[in-house]
Amino acid sequence: MAKMYQIVFGVTAFAMVGAVTLPVRAQDFVLDGFYNCAKATNGRPYCQQVGKGANYFPVTDEFLQLFFSARTGSVRPAPGGTPAQLQATQPSGAGGSVVQLQQNITTINNTVVVDNLKKDASEARGLIALYSKMIAEQKNQSSKDGGDASEAANQAIAILNARIETLRQSFTTSTTELSRYQTSIRPNDPDMRISARKASELFPKVPWYVPGTSDVGEFWLEPLVTDDGSLKFNMRFVDPSAEGDKKIKSTFNFTKDDLVAVQQALLKLIGWAKVAHQKGVKQVIKTVDCFPKQSCVPEDQRKPGITSTEIVFQVNDEGATSGRIQRNKGKFKEGYNISIESTVWLQAYLNHIIIEGTDEFDAGSRTKADVDSLFK
Repeated sequence: MAKMYQIVFGVTAFAMVGAVTLPVRAQDFVLDGFYNCAKATNGRPYCQQVGKGANYFPVTDEFLQLFFSARTGSVRPAPGGTPAQLQATQPSGAGGSVVQLQQNITTINNTVVVDNLKKDASEARGLIALYSKMIAEQKNQSSKDGGDASEAANQAIAILNARIETLRQSFTTSTTELSRYQTSIRPNDPDMRISARKASELFPKVPWYVPGTSDVGEFWLEPLVTDDGSLKFNMRFVDPSAEGDKKIKSTFNFTKDDLVAVQQALLKLIGWAKVAHQKGVKQVIKTVDCFPKQSCVPEDQRKPGITSTEIVFQVNDEGATSGRIQRNKGKFKEGYNISIESTVWLQAYLNHIIIEGTDEFDAGSRTKADVDSLFK
């Protein structure tokens, strides 16, 4: 049996919600108890609901399309049709017109589209600046360290250059499209210097996986200063499909020295993968490095209260190589695997956030004497 939809014409008040931005105008149409429907800046459709205050509620894309079609009177079916064939008519004496409703829709959609385009252009511009800086950092790493670091840096630079080209095309598309809406072509955030924490969030997340399960997710490295004035880093393992607090599957805490050791171990892991392929090696599990050193004891000597982190190199029986970041909590092992291609990305990500976090920490820790010494 087809679902019946109730259509009501009236007047509703302008409303805004802080959690989800829905720039809308007053409207005079209600469908099945919902009104003020639009796509938010996160790309998802929301509506307000009669009698539920100013809150917005998620709806399906299908309902949003039906809402727009019914409101403009563009859907005119035979009686008793399905929701997709719903006929919308305006009672005599009701304020406004179908033409005015269409103008309201255009105003809402243009506002949402412009907001999205500005966000896309701003993010693309910020990432281009970020990736350009990372290329310089990788070139410096290559010239300074050589060996495995040089090869990994060259791979990362190739990936970064390809991403920059894609982002430039995206930026051009977004700003060109913005001009059609008679708004500023340039995003309204000209300062391309971003904080270390923002840089860590803006970076496209590097994927991890848990073998033998369907669990996949992203790395997020967060620099922070503790209450005792120390620089630390949280490596968060994010599950993008989860909601709320469950989004962070786990967090590994590192000092700066330990995180530098992680990055160096990843460089070595990339080199080992090349050797394994050249020599046809299979079925290998070998620790690349472990830290802090005083907590790295043989497996049979691990006990509660002792925590260490291992970077593990793996080759399966088909010769495929991968890495693993493993936290040893006493005898319990918690680990996340990563492909070699993603390892190239991850080492560049870690290197950049270490540099940014350190620079920001040093800048915030300078005394007056330190500052005076800079200007002799």
